[in-house]
Amino acid sequence: MVALSCDDFKKVVKIATVAARPMIGVENNPPEIDLLFNKGEIEIDPTKTWIMAESRSSYFEAYKHTLRALQRMREHDSPLYRHLAFLDRNIQPPEYVSEEPVMKLTPCFPDHPDKAALWKIDILQPWPKDITTSMDSTQIEALKRILTKSLAIVQGPPGTGKTFTSVQALKTILENMKTGDPPIVIACQTNHALGKS
Repeated sequence: MVALSCDDFKKVVKIATVAARPMIGVENNPPEIDLLFNKGEIEIDPTKTWIMAESRSSYFEAYKHTLRALQRMREHDSPLYRHLAFLDRNIQPPEYVSEEPVMKLTPCFPDHPDKAALWKIDILQPWPKDITTSMDSTQIEALKRILTKSLAIVQGPPGTGKTFTSVQALKTILENMKTGDPPIVIACQTNHALGKS
């Protein structure tokens, strides 16, 4: 996706997507690329000079279909509608946790010597403080959020344990699943992260 303007982005901004970028066109002076405009967005005036800006940090085509789905989303389509479409920050526990908040946490903390102490923990109440674990406090906080919120975003720089923490949460959810529970769908940006899951 690119943004074009003929007035330094003060009032006029046209949005387009790159339809083609053949190397022979890029090497021309000035460079040439093929742009695809939405209906009514194209403006052809050879007397105007246009500036084009493009994000280098992401690839629009990879996100386009997800963004379009979010634009068409309605309340009955997803339990996350309020959070994704209206940015509602009041995130409650998922229904299955509200109904039965007691979980077996032994998969989260395999280093803890007293496994029986972790068999029945109300995860909506404060967790035991004396758990033996290789996780640091931020990872434990992320783990709590994953297990107790209907939407959890875990972020951090490379090497901080995002995948490890998510896998621990997934093991715990699987350990506590009951017959008839819906499936778990995992989507990862990299095969490396999916392999660890």
